[in-house]
Amino acid sequence: AVTYPQLRTLELDFLRTATLFNISRTDFVDRARIMANFLAAIRRGIPSSTRLGLRLPPNRRLLLELGITPSALHGIADYVVAGVDFFGFLASDSEFAWLRAETSLPLYFEVAALVLRGRVGACRGGDEAMGSERLTAEQLTTVALDAFANGADGISAFNFEYFRPLMSEVASPCPTRPYS
Repeated sequence: AVTYPQLRTLELDFLRTATLFNISRTDFVDRARIMANFLAAIRRGIPSSTRLGLRLPPNRRLLLELGITPSALHGIADYVVAGVDFFGFLASDSEFAWLRAETSLPLYFEVAALVLRGRVGACRGGDEAMGSERLTAEQLTTVALDAFANGADGISAFNFEYFRPLMSEVASPCPTRPYS
């Protein structure tokens, strides 16, 4: 067994792919069994004092495709971080309230540092690229208030890079505005 000195929290990210399964070849029961066994094995493999968090989409369809039901997480996960896509960055843009109603686990709403402009446009050099902008202080406040109004226990900050340029500023022809 691997030992992790002072591992306080392990957070598994299930937002990086739409699904881990071939939906046409598996049904929900199979996916749920596989995910329950996987998460239980993770829980058994970490110290009992380590908090296990799951970063999940607040979307019923995507959770079913992942084989996850919020009620099945009790006894396995210690908290859930619900993250939405960059086009709809408010809790009210998603099924966050439904997720809140389905679980009594601590539920945090993910706030991303960037919002996409939602269009492909020409940037310097004439390249086509998806533009993004950093959240303003007003947008961050609005997102937080909306999340709390929809039942969030807290906020999880994602991709906040105050101390260095964003990759888009280094690699993209579309610059982002500085934090305000």
